[in-house]
Amino acid sequence: MRVFLYIFLLASSSSAWEYSERELAEQRATVESWEKLATQATPEEGIEEFIEKLGKALMKTEPSTRNIRPGREKVHILLRDKLLSIPGHAEYYRDKINSSRLAMEEARAANSPTLYGPALTVMVREQAWGFKTLEYLPSPETVRVLGEFLSDDRGAEIPIEVRIDTWETPNNTLAMKAISRLGIANPPTPPIRVSEDMDRKLEAWQQWYAEVKSGRRTFRFIGDPVDYDLRGSSKRGAVEPNTSRSGKRTNAEAGQTEIQPYAERKFPGLVIGYVMGGLFLVAGFFVYLKKRTAR
Repeated sequence: MRVFLYIFLLASSSSAWEYSERELAEQRATVESWEKLATQATPEEGIEEFIEKLGKALMKTEPSTRNIRPGREKVHILLRDKLLSIPGHAEYYRDKINSSRLAMEEARAANSPTLYGPALTVMVREQAWGFKTLEYLPSPETVRVLGEFLSDDRGAEIPIEVRIDTWETPNNTLAMKAISRLGIANPPTPPIRVSEDMDRKLEAWQQWYAEVKSGRRTFRFIGDPVDYDLRGSSKRGAVEPNTSRSGKRTNAEAGQTEIQPYAERKFPGLVIGYVMGGLFLVAGFFVYLKKRTAR
């Protein structure tokens, strides 16, 4: 019984022992280098290379139960804010995604297996990296980029069996997932993972974006009291279709269920592991006492 408990405790807390002290020191130095990157002046030249470096560091400091780099949370916010301060932060990823798809489609049209395979690999990588990074960049520019992608269904005509094998996914599906996880207040759907009802959810987001694009709706980000349109902060304040434009909305007035912004999300995996381990330990202790008493 006690051996089982020890094994369980080790398993539940093993992620906390993932790194040695030396490895933790190296991780700390890496995080410090990312903090230096986030706090340096934005260069006048080579801005695309700078965005690329910031984006990679942002993803390597993202919230995760396995990401225990010391100081990660603070640096993640610094990197995000630095990226948001740079005009073109979302358009950079849009252009990479579009260019990789164009190269893949050209290789496929040329019926060249030697070109198609590598081009497909690049496109899948750029999609995965680009859309995931955009999830962490709440801004009107990001909403505009993802909103336009919602109507980009290139690749949807490929049979689903083929797409499963090649990992080819239409941009609109990935954009819908990203925009749903951007932290928009009062969204048309909750954050999306995998669903059998993707078409209906896509239509909901397409309608929402059409209203924003036409000026019939403004939007907010959770934790930010400012109302935005696609050009920036809205001088008109809160605007929703078929509602009064006067006054500011509250979550209760909008019928919204409050969702924590991504920077404040908690990841209790380790805590749960420790609690469960503790409960098993206590249970084992009482079993042990019961056996001693029965002797």
